[in-house]
Amino acid sequence: MERSEGKNTALKDVVQTSELILSTLSKTWIFDLDGTLVKHNGYKLDGKDSLLEGAREYLDEIPDDDYILILTSRTDEYRDMTLDFLRENGIRYDKIIFNMPMGGKDCSK
Repeated sequence: MERSEGKNTALKDVVQTSELILSTLSKTWIFDLDGTLVKHNGYKLDGKDSLLEGAREYLDEIPDDDYILILTSRTDEYRDMTLDFLRENGIRYDKIIFNMPMGGKDCSK
């Protein structure tokens, strides 16, 4: 019994004294578009997109050297409208991928 108590104590010491050290290398950020950055289906329900509160500010805090990838299940039919909205609202991204499978589907098939 003393042995397991010693392990728990040692683990507590490690957890309490561990310091989180992050890499200084650039990061890759992956965001879903609808419901994460813009109102979910706003482009269909309202006829236009609208940014969610805090989305622009959050993205603005990402360092310029980091890579931003946006994923969306929107089809090519909405590509130009979506890209125009992002450009008009100053939303920085490096790549956007359309036609992603919607959540809840079995993507393994």
